[in-house]
Amino acid sequence: MKLTRLLTLACFAVATLHAADPAPPDPAARLAAVKKLADSLKYQTGEITLRDGVAKISLPPGYRYLNPADASTVLHKIWGNPGSSGSLGLLVPAAFDPLVEGEWAVVISFEEDGYVKDDDASTIKYDKLLAEMKESVGEASKERVKQGY
Repeated sequence: MKLTRLLTLACFAVATLHAADPAPPDPAARLAAVKKLADSLKYQTGEITLRDGVAKISLPPGYRYLNPADASTVLHKIWGNPGSSGSLGLLVPAAFDPLVEGEWAVVISFEEDGYVKDDDASTIKYDKLLAEMKESVGEASKERVKQGY
């Protein structure tokens, strides 16, 4: 198995609608503001080339893609997640509406971690690797709770 690039997919589900910035005192004004943001999103379908050709994805029917700028709008401005960098975009269902509770999206990111030779791949302890990844995510989640997310 040759891996020259690693695409990371993280799934986000919306439980409630939060604001990254302080919400306007009027809930109707807040809803109008995020609706305007949602209406500005530019969805793509078909084959998508990610950041300068780092990877290509072919979207099957039923899915759409949002570029990094639109992904940031959804994740940070509409859903109120803390800022981060490096996203290559979002994969969303075709009927995606970021204002509907319970919607979900997959964040596509990239880290150039290196190369795994075919014979080295068989020696990786995948259960241990998964456990370490889960522990790391758990620690990050604790930090998000401390920050009020």
